Amino acid sequence: GIEGRASLFNGITMPLDDNSQADGDRSIQDTTYAIGNGTTKTRGGRTGEARNTPSFSIIGLSTGERPCATSSSLMGQAVRLIEIGEPPFGTQSPETGLFVRELNDILDRNYGHAAKPYLSQIVSIANTPSKLNQLREEFQSIRKNLSMGVDDPFVIRVINHLASVQLGLRLTQRF
Repeated sequence: GIEGRASLFNGITMPLDDNSQADGDRSIQDTTYAIGNGTTKTRGGRTGEARNTPSFSIIGLSTGERPCATSSSLMGQAVRLIEIGEPPFGTQSPETGLFVRELNDILDRNYGHAAKPYLSQIVSIANTPSKLNQLREEFQSIRKNLSMGVDDPFVIRVINHLASVQLGLRLTQRF
């Protein structure tokens, strides 16, 4: 299923949730490795020929209850992950619980409202050559800033992804 989902989200961030439903740590490791590699394992067809293996370029964002990396993880997987093991809203408390419930209520009431204006702006940029060139220049500037002083080949491999996310966040602030 990861191949189809990753192909669908090609070029953007793919949300991954509820990894507690995965068939063990190995399944999570395989998924993480596939996302980091941009492809899945090569498989054979019925007659022995190699089947077409889809490739994709995505950032996977997991909010799962279990970590994506374990102590038995392959080194290749470990360099593809940034794990933040802290609760997103701080220490659990009755006040934090109330805040999260209120936030969920607000999001439920307003879900999807920003998508149409955001997409309209993106289409406007894509259809205006000068705006599109300006966006490309901004992407290159972000990419250059993120690359400064970086020698780690694994970080260099993901700089375009990180620059895309940062540019997307900047665009949301403008609308």
